[in-house]
Parts: sequence; C-alpha cells; structure tokens
Amino acid sequence: MLPILIAEDDEQLGRALELYLVSLGFEVSLHRAAASAKKAVLSHPGKFAFAMVDYQLGVDCGVDLAKWILAREPELRLVFMSGFPPGESMDLAALGERAVFLQKPFHPREVITCFRFLHPVLMMSM
Repeated sequence: MLPILIAEDDEQLGRALELYLVSLGFEVSLHRAAASAKKAVLSHPGKFAFAMVDYQLGVDCGVDLAKWILAREPELRLVFMSGFPPGESMDLAALGERAVFLQKPFHPREVITCFRFLHPVLMMSM
C-alpha cells in the first residue's frame, strides 16, 4: 500500500478521492486544513509517497503547504489541484519537478496518470 496525503477542504471531493484511492489499494490520510496535514507529515516522516494539495484550503494557502511538504520530504511527489487555471499567483515553478498541476474538475484516472508521471518506477505495478 502506497501512503498518500490529501489536503482538500472540499469534503465531497476529498472523500471521493479517498474512496477511489483506497479501492486501488492506497493508504490515504485525508486532511481539510494545512495544520492537520503538517501534523501528519511531522508525525510520520518519510511515510508518504505522494501528496495531493488543493490550491485554496479554506483560509490556508495550498502553495505554501506544498512548498513546506516538499522541503521536508525529499522523496515525496506532489499533485497540486485547483479549479482555477494555473497562473502567476500560483508560483508553480517554485514547487520544482517533483510536482504536477491537475485542473479541477478531473476524472479519477487522471490522478493515477499524474502519479505514474511523477514516479514511474514506484507505479509500475499499478
């Protein structure tokens, strides 16, 4: 089971992602706020293979959370999600080559495509 951290404030989307990924055999840690996601990363260093982070997490900034996670987890790969098209305000270049952007709405299979792109060796069995 590959562990995935999801930071998504939309309860329905977060739950749908969790159900889909669990059905494929992933272990999911779902969070609706940056503080909770940070606590999970700090509590389990090196645990997560992937993270999915929403651009806007209520009052929290998803870009800041994504940078924070990537700075602490050198092996982790990140899918950055937003209902808005990527723009200058998102500063996606600062996330590096360990991250990809996924435009909402998306089909669940697109998540797996992102994971395969980010970490092809890890995803060979899927």
